[in-house]
Amino acid sequence: MDGLANVVNSLTRLEYLDLNLCRRIFTIGYSKIASLTHLQCLDLGGSSYVTDDVVNCLSSSLTQLVRLDVSKSSITDIGLASISSMVRLVHLSLLFCDRITDTGIATLSSLIHMVNLKLGAAPSAARITATGVVAAVASMLQLQCLNVSGIRSVGLMLPTIADLHQLQVLDVSMCSSISYDSFVGISKLPDLKLLKRVGCDFEHDCVELLELMKRRGVILL
Repeated sequence: MDGLANVVNSLTRLEYLDLNLCRRIFTIGYSKIASLTHLQCLDLGGSSYVTDDVVNCLSSSLTQLVRLDVSKSSITDIGLASISSMVRLVHLSLLFCDRITDTGIATLSSLIHMVNLKLGAAPSAARITATGVVAAVASMLQLQCLNVSGIRSVGLMLPTIADLHQLQVLDVSMCSSISYDSFVGISKLPDLKLLKRVGCDFEHDCVELLELMKRRGVILL
């Protein structure tokens, strides 16, 4: 923590800070980051010590943030409510945040400038469904990259995602029961360049759509 304090004290105009997988920084240490008011990019992924209190403290001070990674953290819907006030955010990673639910995800609808949103989780632990994702992304019309891997009822959210006409990358890996009717809109997204579908359960009649996408130059992984 002394090392982090030294960084904070000596680099007061710091714009980028990567503390990914720094698991020996506790809540009081993270709170010191709040004084770095020029920060634009902050990576706190991989630490269970990143809690709602940490996010609340940072969100009220780091008003210039455009990129935030809190993947594999301990935040809940309370923390998401704080993040929803960070309206300059364009990149947000919530990968494997297994304590968040649809209620919290829905509050992110205020982040209308979002370009890259990562919500994926292990299917066995995911507490997010199509309901929360639809509520969040319907207003994110500038979205270019979206990760919803492992999220339940993905077919129900695909028609909404199909309205995100600037989308370039979509990850639906480990999602099940994707039907032709729900996927046809995705297959027509004009700017889509990459579809990640590892372990994804497409119904048989989607094969034709996937082949058409491949012919258009969409990379299928």
